[in-house]
Amino acid sequence: MSAMTLDQLPSAIANADNLPSPPNVALEVMRVADDPHARAEHLGAIIRNDPALAIRLLRTVNSAAYGLPNSIDSVERACALLGFPKAKTLTLGYSVADSLPVVGPESGFDLSEYWMRSGLTASAAELFARKMTPEHADVAFVVGLLSEVGRLVLAGCLTSVYKTLLLDDPWPSSQLEKAQLGFSNLDISSALFRSWNLPPEIVEPIAHRDVPEQLPADASTDVIRLCRVLAPAEILARVWASGAKDNDLNWAGDAAAHYLQMPPEMFVQVVDELREKVETREAFRAVSPPASVNVKNLEQEACDRLETAVSRSATGPRGAQLLRQAG
Repeated sequence: MSAMTLDQLPSAIANADNLPSPPNVALEVMRVADDPHARAEHLGAIIRNDPALAIRLLRTVNSAAYGLPNSIDSVERACALLGFPKAKTLTLGYSVADSLPVVGPESGFDLSEYWMRSGLTASAAELFARKMTPEHADVAFVVGLLSEVGRLVLAGCLTSVYKTLLLDDPWPSSQLEKAQLGFSNLDISSALFRSWNLPPEIVEPIAHRDVPEQLPADASTDVIRLCRVLAPAEILARVWASGAKDNDLNWAGDAAAHYLQMPPEMFVQVVDELREKVETREAFRAVSPPASVNVKNLEQEACDRLETAVSRSATGPRGAQLLRQAG
């Protein structure tokens, strides 16, 4: 599968005035990352100049996932604790997310739905990774968060064309997008991030999310593992957000078993932990949607949709029975 580049996309996207640009912080982070003599404290000095980004990084390192005995209130200490690679990836992901365009109501695109699914995918990817490949948990969160940026680009740059597609399906699959447009939101996301020279650990799992088996033969172990985490995370988020309208939660459990060899009992743990993240606001606070999106409404809607998804998955194999008991 060849990687799509921006110049292979329609000029309405490749040359759009409102195409997202890499934020200054991300460019500076990548410059420092290329310096063999750079250390985590150098990265901390950059992040400290962006208060919103600094708060998000401190919130991450002080979260329950790290289990620190004392809170960290210094960005430099946070970067040192995370280590340079993790701090760099988190900074890239958060700064890119903060620079995303906000599409208007004329696009017919449901921005609240976008942030709900982004939050669920990011949190699910992190939880799957913590169970199976914990060293990739932070990067998995970022990959999940950024994976469908292409939908915002489609809604903002091909508004009338994409709006027609949205009338048929409010959340079209990447397969439907490719059939109707010749490319998918994943193609756009990965082409955009590739043009920004973001690391392959972010770009390649997004590009191959739906077809992990088509990763390049020379793909690194990190890329392969992240792609295998992202695939079931997106499916779980999709089933959850749709209230299991098309497929039940067994589908997500089967995907976790297929891509990660995750047993049903562990999958149930992931669902329970994701439910807790939603109920305690952590899932959507971490992704920081724009002010136009009501986070409280997102939380309630996500809780309601999970209950619907669980009830629709109440019959079937062992995974569904476990979910019913967990619910």
